Amino acid sequence: MNKCAARDATRTLGLHIRRIRKARDKSLRVIAGLAGMSHTTLHRVERGQRDLTLSEIVALASALQIPPTKLIDYRSAKPPDETISTASSVRRCAGSHVPYVSDLCETSRTITV
Repeated sequence: MNKCAARDATRTLGLHIRRIRKARDKSLRVIAGLAGMSHTTLHRVERGQRDLTLSEIVALASALQIPPTKLIDYRSAKPPDETISTASSVRRCAGSHVPYVSDLCETSRTITV
């Protein structure tokens, strides 16, 4: 799987998790607490900025009261109505060139920080 496909899968899974959480009318803090993770970690997962380990998938599924297979079966899920805008992360390196990768996997360009 190439990097773009992996990033798309991570974002899609995050949106799916968010959709399930919101359908259950639960806050990030509640679900994160039940899953044994911080709310900031779950926030990053939902935004597609962090991958999940297998044990985290199982814990999140338990917190959401669904089987783990339903959690990761996001391909059959209805496409989300909402979109998540993610700003590309740029590291500050004084005077160096930092790659800027668009969220749509377009050709990279270089910017100076």
